[in-house]
Amino acid sequence: MGLSCSCDEWDGEGYCYIPPDDFTVAKKNGRRKRCCSCKELIEHGSPVLKFLHFRYPDPLNEIESRIYGDEHEIHKAPSFMCEKCGDQYFNLTELGYCVSPYGNVFDLLKEYAEMKAA
Repeated sequence: MGLSCSCDEWDGEGYCYIPPDDFTVAKKNGRRKRCCSCKELIEHGSPVLKFLHFRYPDPLNEIESRIYGDEHEIHKAPSFMCEKCGDQYFNLTELGYCVSPYGNVFDLLKEYAEMKAA
């Protein structure tokens, strides 16, 4: 997914994520996490962006609808972005671009530089 200035409306399928406001510290217990952008391992105690994920129950799945209701969110495991990628994520969003946390932000920066050079 490339850079875009507006987000498409959610079609009711897949997952939504809540973008973070600021950096948090990676917990020191458990396994290290991978950056969702550059895929590098994040060291314990490093600054990270934490993206919370959720989805709505499938309206065609009767069991999910009974358990969660139609309007409740089903929370999924969060994703993490390293400090290096997180800085670029904030830079691109401040410029007004919609950036997916799963695309490589440095590829998006190259795309931005090519757009501005043209």
